[in-house]
Amino acid sequence: MSRVDADGHCDAPAGLKPGQAGICVASFIETGFFHFPFRGDGRKTNPRGGTSRIEVRMIIDLNEHSVTKTYDHVARSGAGCENCGPQGSGTNTISQPTTDKDGMHFQVAQDATSAMKPYSLGLITGSIDNHINLDVKNDGSVSLDPGSTARKFPSIEVYSYTMDAKGNISSQLVSQRREASNQDSNGDLGHPETPLN
Repeated sequence: MSRVDADGHCDAPAGLKPGQAGICVASFIETGFFHFPFRGDGRKTNPRGGTSRIEVRMIIDLNEHSVTKTYDHVARSGAGCENCGPQGSGTNTISQPTTDKDGMHFQVAQDATSAMKPYSLGLITGSIDNHINLDVKNDGSVSLDPGSTARKFPSIEVYSYTMDAKGNISSQLVSQRREASNQDSNGDLGHPETPLN
């Protein structure tokens, strides 16, 4: 129950056990307001804090060769306040993992659209689109495949989590990209994805 997180804080996936790897992939708007009065998340990259526009958490079990989604979140399209406005639409899709001598490989695809887009007077023209290729090595370490892509707005963060035998959880930043400025965000939401390091 201590892991309940109704408003989308990036954190370790619920149910993580020693020997497994946890991953959180989140897209969030750094500014407090995105084309006022539309709400952003008002935060920086953080493994344990801050709302997101779209987020997914998963547990990777190398012994079972499985990826299990434990949390799937698309935020409200805030207008004026964080929890005001209609629900945005979107999906977090995890591909079927492949396994080789080095570990497991799979893709997380995120697609999200603000419910306020039709009412934004042209301020919101595109959607969030990310295709994150993840490698989980046999030792549980997580890295980003060079083929990963994302739009330049909003910000994106990828964290990995591990648990020791005493139940202590540690986090590692795998990748991040800070969003373009608010002045550029409209075009970036509509432009093609670019490589993500």
